[in-house]
Amino acid sequence: MIIKTPSFNGSTACGRFIATGGSLQNLYRLPVFNKNQTILEVEVGGFDGINMPHYLLGVIVETDLGERFMFWDSYRNHVHATDTKTVYGESVYLKYQSPIELVRGYSYAPQDQVELFRVDIQAYLEELEPGNKIKEVRYFVTGGGWLDNIRLVSE
Repeated sequence: MIIKTPSFNGSTACGRFIATGGSLQNLYRLPVFNKNQTILEVEVGGFDGINMPHYLLGVIVETDLGERFMFWDSYRNHVHATDTKTVYGESVYLKYQSPIELVRGYSYAPQDQVELFRVDIQAYLEELEPGNKIKEVRYFVTGGGWLDNIRLVSE
């Protein structure tokens, strides 16, 4: 993963993440270790003149049932993939469509447009694992995209 800074709005929070291969093979991890806030917000987009690739945003959380890898992938929107739970040994992956559509290079989306990616992590967890509760959000992870102001909030 290549990270270019400063970020698109001039802060130093993050920047432009460029995947150097398949998104799942090049995940960037940002430690957050938060037990109280479970809503993830990320500003996505914002580079004029550069097409926005597919992106993958997610979190690694500790739950009542163990560690979970939760991903929101823009490519899943394009292939109309349903939300899925996949288990590999002791690793559990929860995969969702992205709540925003921001892939660039098409006539319907200006290249410099910025969208707020906002997900209630607990609500999404409940969709695939009813009754399971988050104990801690440990890491923010990304497999690419133009990202800024990555934060956890309560409301």
